[in-house]
Amino acid sequence: MKKKNLFPLLLISAVFIIIILQMKYSSKPIRKEVVPNQIQKKIIASIGPQELNKMMKKKDFFLLDIYYPEQKHIIGTDRYIPFDQIVTRSKDLPKDKSKKIIIYCKNGSLGKIAAEEISKMGYIEVYYLEGGLDKWKKLGYRI
Repeated sequence: MKKKNLFPLLLISAVFIIIILQMKYSSKPIRKEVVPNQIQKKIIASIGPQELNKMMKKKDFFLLDIYYPEQKHIIGTDRYIPFDQIVTRSKDLPKDKSKKIIIYCKNGSLGKIAAEEISKMGYIEVYYLEGGLDKWKKLGYRI
């Protein structure tokens, strides 16, 4: 008989405790302050030689060659940093993380990997040249 009387009391107590806990923790809205810089979406994309050639007239970006120093460079290249030194020479990249960066190598294969690495450093807009310097030269653009 005591067990039958005790069960409803325990059940009511448990429900009451759950309701109180629910009210306590759900009454405070979760609020996260949004800082404008956190809203920016990162871009890692390829760019064709034709588009880069058009952009060279305005030149509002940082042009980075990541291949070997012996190769010729696209006229207007801002910096040469070998692919395997990108992380260690990050100080040679623009201070402004919102500055658009376009990367190229010999044939484009390392450009995409380098773009991903540079994006991890906090740069927001990073592009790599499709086909690299080989395609650039094949289309007759100046180096």
